[in-house]
Amino acid sequence: MRKSGYKQGFLGRGEAMKVGDKIKIDFAGKKKEATVQKVFPKTVYLKVDFDKDKQKTVKRKISQLDAGKSKKK
Repeated sequence: MRKSGYKQGFLGRGEAMKVGDKIKIDFAGKKKEATVQKVFPKTVYLKVDFDKDKQKTVKRKISQLDAGKSKKK
């Protein structure tokens, strides 16, 4: 396996994303709350609740998630 200097699941501020974290994402001009389902070096899979489709899986690049993590409650 090839080693790289790239850290898996890191946001721009150096915070690591973990499965189960709650984050805010932009979707169609609105802020939606999402739960991290899977984390890979450059992408993340999120569970998002929409009006007609509950617990939909959405794939995003980590570079697109500039909003960052919110605090877990």
